[in-house]
Amino acid sequence: MNAYYGFKTVVQVQNVGSSATEVRVTYSDGVVVTSNPVPPKSSVSFYNWTEGHVSNFLGSAKIESIGGSDIVGTVNQTNDIQSSSYNLFVGGAGTFVLPTIMRNFYDYSTSFQIQNVSTSAVDCVVTYDDGVPAAPSGSLTGIPAGGSVLVPNRNETGHGNNYTGSA
Repeated sequence: MNAYYGFKTVVQVQNVGSSATEVRVTYSDGVVVTSNPVPPKSSVSFYNWTEGHVSNFLGSAKIESIGGSDIVGTVNQTNDIQSSSYNLFVGGAGTFVLPTIMRNFYDYSTSFQIQNVSTSAVDCVVTYDDGVPAAPSGSLTGIPAGGSVLVPNRNETGHGNNYTGSA
């Protein structure tokens, strides 16, 4: 994200291999950024607001080790008031579980983002434990290959205040 409803992201990647490697990040908007060689057990951060993305950018990224070393990483997102982090991951799955979903639960609300890692557009069905539809009609259909969709639960009017559950 770059200035997406005030949010920005940082991708931090650590080289857990035994030799130096360059890290390449290819964003869904076409921006490609490559690091200098990252020594073993060291890390590099990619600050998306410095990389040439348009304002209000929301997308996805493919992260690769150019030298073949193993890498791990996290994505940190913030609007300078709220923040969250998640790990980088390999591949994808046809079914997944979101164990904690909240709407105004002690003033906390969760959002989630779904990325299509396949080679063609897909539809996604999210079923909450309280039966509320995942998003306005049509917003989870036709997610393009490599694309993603953000579902901000703070805007889901069907969940009551103080809702906590799963999907």
